[in-house]
Amino acid sequence: MRIFRSYKRKYPTEQEYKEFKGPKKYQELWFMLDENWKCPVCNRSKKELIRWKKSNRTNNDGYWSCSFHQHHDHGNRWKGTILICGDCNSADGIAKRYLHIPKNWSFSIDELKEFVTCEINGSIENIDLDIAFDIFNEWVQSYGLN
Repeated sequence: MRIFRSYKRKYPTEQEYKEFKGPKKYQELWFMLDENWKCPVCNRSKKELIRWKKSNRTNNDGYWSCSFHQHHDHGNRWKGTILICGDCNSADGIAKRYLHIPKNWSFSIDELKEFVTCEINGSIENIDLDIAFDIFNEWVQSYGLN
């Protein structure tokens, strides 16, 4: 089973990208990241991560946004903390919820790469739950937890 979360996208101009300061929560991180930084899961650059979000008003108002997350293992399967985009981090949680995987278990960066696809200046394009389930099931079987 696959989950698709696509929507109509808007692309930033060079000027809009240069003027983008990031959401307040991520401004410091936005400016600390090198211009060549890419999400280690979806491989989108800083410019490819920002997306247009409509405001709550009925007109066409909106703003550019993006998010980051320090991805880490909620259990003890792998070590470290790795900065990834908010979409790829969300995909970890979405897959776990759909597949009823324990909250204290996390997919590694390499595992997320196998089943998550994101759109340039968009959101999550595709989450392949069959692949995610196979990854989790292989881990369960290798540790005799079934």
